[in-house]
Amino acid sequence: MSHCTDCALIHLGTAKGNSRTGGARDLVSVPCAPLDWFVDELPAPDLVKIDVEGAELVVLENGGRVLRDVRPLMIVETAPENAAAMAALLQRHEYLMFDVEGELDRARERPAWNKLAVPAERRQAVIDYRRRQDQH
Repeated sequence: MSHCTDCALIHLGTAKGNSRTGGARDLVSVPCAPLDWFVDELPAPDLVKIDVEGAELVVLENGGRVLRDVRPLMIVETAPENAAAMAALLQRHEYLMFDVEGELDRARERPAWNKLAVPAERRQAVIDYRRRQDQH
């Protein structure tokens, strides 16, 4: 995995991070790999949660096979400065965006801070599930 890790670190070095944290407080090395690497190494996920303090575009730009072939539901925290590019990337892969805490009847054109990204072909199943949960 070291080659994968090196590639991921190079890409993550271009991410700006999030000003909410006041900039970098500590520098910690962590193993990381492109999102598509996980498709080869682990069972395909039904849900992906991404919270990477402003590097969400880097993660998804290196996840083309996951977006194209696996098509999981995703919960993605999106920094405001990445909203337009994130919307374009998800729309290009035919994902619909919803506010995590909002209604599922109306897709958003731009992502909310915490968004649920749903492959277009799975929208009705997600709406039906949410309605069943609301009835309990």
